[in-house]
Amino acid sequence: MSEISADYAGEHTAAWGNSALDARLMHASDGPRMALAAKVTQLIEATYHAASAGDFDAAAAILHNQLYRGPRAELTSVLGRYEAALDLLRQFYPLRDVTLDPRTGDPQSRRWLMHETAVCLHALGEMEQATALAFRAANAAMVVGDPHNAAITYHNLAETHLATGALASCLASADTALRLSGQSGDREDALVAYTLTGYVSDLTDDRVGARRSYEAALRIAVEETSVPMLYSLSGIRYALHLLYTGHLAEAFRVSLANLDFCREQGWTSDVALVLSQLTVIPSDVVPHEVRRWSEESVDMARSAGSKQVLSEVLLAQAQYANAQDMPSAALVAASEAMTIAQSYGLRRMETDARVCLASAYAAQGNMTNARAEAHLARDLAGGLGYSRAHDVAENLLRGEGQTPIA
Repeated sequence: MSEISADYAGEHTAAWGNSALDARLMHASDGPRMALAAKVTQLIEATYHAASAGDFDAAAAILHNQLYRGPRAELTSVLGRYEAALDLLRQFYPLRDVTLDPRTGDPQSRRWLMHETAVCLHALGEMEQATALAFRAANAAMVVGDPHNAAITYHNLAETHLATGALASCLASADTALRLSGQSGDREDALVAYTLTGYVSDLTDDRVGARRSYEAALRIAVEETSVPMLYSLSGIRYALHLLYTGHLAEAFRVSLANLDFCREQGWTSDVALVLSQLTVIPSDVVPHEVRRWSEESVDMARSAGSKQVLSEVLLAQAQYANAQDMPSAALVAASEAMTIAQSYGLRRMETDARVCLASAYAAQGNMTNARAEAHLARDLAGGLGYSRAHDVAENLLRGEGQTPIA
């Protein structure tokens, strides 16, 4: 599942202790005749009622065990209800102020609530608050001697830094997660950390570092986990690495396998991202099928609830349109992607969108706008240390090609 929307925490192997109300609701929610929407509405109302009555432990149990379904994170990862989830989570904080501590009696419960609040804040583009709360969630895990869940939160913190373009901070958070995985012995925690460091290495043109990181991640997946492949964001980034290094057929195969896995899990955002990735990997798939993937990915991203995911999928649609010599369509998609990126401080995505805009303007013969966007992309990439985008923008300025970065 998407690392930014997942908490495969140790306590999820068993449901939290339920109140009598929680137990009755769990029995009712399993009824085959209850429609999904009605079930979710009922459980949301029950969570609000329990919190309003001051029974925050019961409210947390309903939220965790039934609305999230533990590690599935069903309310967010499957249904894309980030706004609803955040509003529910705010009920646990005094005055709905997330800078305060959640009002539950169990330290693990408080940690989980802070972690999931940070996930929702990230998805909704509140990156500064997401960063602060993720640090607190990681510290709360360490206080109770839980390096596994601290590592998970550091994965998500790395994702937030990555989205904002703070690549050095992303790398530092991934390295911390890797160190914590050594303390917990959880090899999947190490795998995710390696794919994060590999992706940063790709973005900064450290090809040797990227290769070593992905080799380490693959070795863990094949030898030490129950799923012998890289999936979710890890699989997406590995496919990009293969694309960057010219292994097109393998990149497409990895992406297709990832698509099947994410569909089986019901991870909406991940499915949208993988579909969009398949449109920018050269293949012999018939054009109308690739167009369908592009359209489906955008439709799914609009329903998935994450600002960053929508921006990334729109960017892929712009890249696909550029590759198909449809600059007008590329301008529309890239402009929307850049508007979202600028609104929520997604600097890396803004850089990529400007590169796409530069390519589309150049294809239309509008060299004034093309050079303006390429200059802005180059300067922004230089400030972020985003070497790959910097070099592509520089090549555009030199007239050496119009290929947008993936």
